[in-house]
Amino acid sequence: MKTIKILCCILGVLVLGLIIMLITNNNDFNKPSFESNVIKVKDSTQYEDKLLTIRKGYSFYIEGAPEYKNNNLHINFYSNSDESIYLKVRVLKDDKVIGESGLIKSGELLKTLRIKDLNVNDELTYLIMGYEKDTYYSAGELKLNFKVGESNEK
Repeated sequence: MKTIKILCCILGVLVLGLIIMLITNNNDFNKPSFESNVIKVKDSTQYEDKLLTIRKGYSFYIEGAPEYKNNNLHINFYSNSDESIYLKVRVLKDDKVIGESGLIKSGELLKTLRIKDLNVNDELTYLIMGYEKDTYYSAGELKLNFKVGESNEK
């Protein structure tokens, strides 16, 4: 009888610990916000032959050699994913985030990201991240290396 009481106490402590762990882990997640500087694209034909497809329902276009002027990187990031996937882009330099968008819905275009102190021919990385609409679980990610292009403006 004494052994059963000890086992019940141990089991109770373990269950209580598990409940506390689940509650504190759920509060750590901050849902990403949506990008406010997007344009809704009505005619996507200019992007259709340039889309990168990660998997069915997850595709996008992004500038391969974006220009940098006035502290803005002109990335032209367009989401052609299903309505069930939101996209986000980060710009990395030496594995450090130097620019980041909010979530982008299907059919939206983000023309520029605000970034400081870049030079022509800097080697950077795009980190494209997909999020499932209802759960915000990862829908997959992709890294693309690129160089900053020269501005046509003189």
